[in-house]
Amino acid sequence: MLSGGGANERWVTTQATNKTVSGPANVTISYNHQYTVTVAGYPRNGGSTSQPNIWEDAGMTLLISENASRGWKFIDWNGSGSGSYSGNSNSSSVQVNSPLVENATFYPGLQIFAGSNGAVAYSFGHQKGSVSGGSSFTIYAPLGTNVVLHSSPSSFLFSFSAWSEGATGTSSQTNVVLASPATVTASFTLNAPIVGGIVGVAFVALLAVFFVLRTHGRSRQST
Repeated sequence: MLSGGGANERWVTTQATNKTVSGPANVTISYNHQYTVTVAGYPRNGGSTSQPNIWEDAGMTLLISENASRGWKFIDWNGSGSGSYSGNSNSSSVQVNSPLVENATFYPGLQIFAGSNGAVAYSFGHQKGSVSGGSSFTIYAPLGTNVVLHSSPSSFLFSFSAWSEGATGTSSQTNVVLASPATVTASFTLNAPIVGGIVGVAFVALLAVFFVLRTHGRSRQST
């Protein structure tokens, strides 16, 4: 093996070189020029990639691809070296013209469930949106992202009950820091004081109508 231009470059042969020389002779040995190719995912538990860390012949074309883990989403490739690829295609061809490094980036998902009779608004960075009652939506963001969630009942007849799964508490607003894929559910219930008050008022009104009608009926009978 010939010495290369550094830790990521070499010239190597697989030819047999053991011979008995009884006189002058010409020996020809062919060498392959090779570079290192490093393909990895970040974070590593976010998904897998098709190529391991290998030595590859200069000028070769390789196919790189990714496979996101459950709850994660592939975002893009960040490549360095002559012939590398950077972009958001799931798979791509690269040419080994130098040492290559290809990193696949994965984001964890936060699945947001909004219970019936309410909605959940979310915001992180410059992104914001909402999830309507009885539905769910998954957002994807970099590790360490702080996602702000705010619950709101659909009307005054309902109130926010509690957060569950990836968040806890009964405050209408909560924060979730993405360290891995997670799920958060917002639950809503009837607003007991309001509903009770409405029922009470309705009952009193019905009693008032009843007594008015009864009094009116007695007055007619007496005449």
